[in-house]
Amino acid sequence: MFQTLRAMFEIQYDKLSITVDIIGKRIRARRAHVPESYREFLELSSIVELVAQQNATEMVRRLVLEHKTVTRAARSIFSILEGAHEGPKADLPTQRLQVNAEMAWMLGSLLG
Repeated sequence: MFQTLRAMFEIQYDKLSITVDIIGKRIRARRAHVPESYREFLELSSIVELVAQQNATEMVRRLVLEHKTVTRAARSIFSILEGAHEGPKADLPTQRLQVNAEMAWMLGSLLG
């Protein structure tokens, strides 16, 4: 199971690293403050950082829940964009919705 999890976590890390860069560029394009540290990102996040060690099954279960949290957040943005007449900017939440839903499904498949 270690190798399977390691490969999946590496894929997720790569995808999420690219996402952070894309979101940062979008924020900069609006001339707004871009979070510069993990602490700032954590303060803006709806995902709570866990400090206690977890077994592999609990870690995967937690990641599935976190991906679902991001998926829900992406869905909620559509109405905000629509209300602000920024419908064309819905591509980023659409991508997050798709990627995070896929990652949740892939991880969830390990749980049975």
